[in-house]
Order: sequence, then structure tokens, then C-alpha cells
Amino acid sequence: MQDYVKLSVIGSNDETMRDFLATELAEAGAEAFDEDGDAFNAYVPCALFDAERFDAVFDSEPFRGIFSRSVERLPARNWNSVWESNFEPVIVAGRCVVYASFHKDVPKTEHSMEHSILIDPRMTFGTGHHETTRLCIEAILDETIEGKTTLDMGCGTGVLGILAAKRGASSVTAIDNDPAAAENAAENAALNGVDSRFAALTGDASTIAGRKFDLVLANINRNVLLNDTEKYAETLREGGALIMSGFYAEDVPLLMEAAEASGLVKTGESALKGWTALKFEKR
Repeated sequence: MQDYVKLSVIGSNDETMRDFLATELAEAGAEAFDEDGDAFNAYVPCALFDAERFDAVFDSEPFRGIFSRSVERLPARNWNSVWESNFEPVIVAGRCVVYASFHKDVPKTEHSMEHSILIDPRMTFGTGHHETTRLCIEAILDETIEGKTTLDMGCGTGVLGILAAKRGASSVTAIDNDPAAAENAAENAALNGVDSRFAALTGDASTIAGRKFDLVLANINRNVLLNDTEKYAETLREGGALIMSGFYAEDVPLLMEAAEASGLVKTGESALKGWTALKFEKR
């Protein structure tokens, strides 16, 4: 276990503005977030905490003068206890429920749904609560996946790759630059009985060089997606699909430009509370 820095953020109650700030904090090194009444908290591994970089985020437009924060160092602890107090079962599109083993009251509708996903999250992204995760889950539910080789980039808890495996993917490769996330994804795959077709690796887009996939899932953030779209296109087989999210509606033109420059064709788009998911195919 490692020590973390906790940023307690107070300011605007505008949900879109708060999500926008959280995205920028994630790009600066924050690994997880939770709500705290009118505030929210961002958690950064001490080894990744650069005070000047985070100061620059809060001092930039449009956040300057809107948000304030306090900084606290947290010793290593059992982060599962943090998630237990903040993570409730999530139902997506009436077809999929995401829940944890510590939940006592899983929605009864679980048994009538197409899929249920059991995850025990650590300090990793992907409990199904965030709009981008929901958008990706909905896209996976609507995708034909039977027999497809699948890549889950920035896998976090592995929830997207696990759903792909449950929907018949022949294999899933889940990659995250955080070793704890990759380990957590592997554990969650085992909890769901799909570990025989699920490989979790630590790395970034360079890890996929020379590999080929039928489906790529990438729920990360705008800057990483812009930087790595070409690599995703290279790893796709002809006729393969890329589903990406982690950005706002105003970022769509930039992602479209990067995808089209990499030889991809847009075939789908969905949005939720200002966040967007795009689907592209390689033709």
C-alpha cells in the first residue's frame, strides 16, 4: 500500500464544471474521487503529487477563483473501506447491474437482467457511476462481440473488459498504467468467472504494438485519446471497432479529426450530462 495526498475541493455546484475539473485533476495525477457533501475529494499517490502542477490547474481558466482546496497527506490504508462507503450498485440501461461483494442489498432486478458484474474496486476507476463508464457499458451492450478479440485500454477495475467477456469475446486484454489497477482488474475477472479469457497487463499504448484486435475500448481522457488514437487504429483489424469515451461534447471535433486522420470512420455517438462516447470502424 502507498501513501496518498487528498485534495478537498470546494466551489461551484455546477456538475459539469465539477466533472471538468475532476478530468483535469485526473490528467495531473489524481487516481480516484469521492463526494463529500458540497465538496469532493481527489486522491493522488504521493509519488505522483506535483504541487505546482495542481496549483496550475486551479489557477487556470475556467477554474480560477471558483474552486478552493485543502491538501492533506494520508498514510497507507485499506482503500476498500473508502469505496464501501461511496459505491452503491449501478444499473445501466435496465440491462446490466454493477455491484460489489460487500453490498447487502443488490437490486432484485439483477436476476432478470442480461448481465451482472461483480467488482471489488480499489483506488481504480470504473464502478459504473461515472457517465463515461455508463456510456461505454451501453455501447458494449449494443455491440456484437461474440468471438471477438477485445482490448480494454485504461481498464481501471476491468468492468468494460469483463462485460465484453460476458458477452462472448474470445479474449480480453486489459491494460492500465497503474499496476494496482491491472491487478484489481485480474481479480475482478476471476470474481466473474471470465479469467480464462482475460489478461491484465501494466503499460500504455506502446504495450499493444504488433498486436491485433477486433474491438478496442478506451475510456480514458481527451489528451491520452488524442495522443493514442493512431495506435488504436493500427491495432484494429479491418472491420474492427473502436469505442472511446472520457471527454466532453466540445471535444468531439478534436477526436473526430484524430480518428479520421488514422483512417477510422465514425459510426456512432451518444451523450450523457455533457460527456460523450464515440464509435469508429476501420474500413
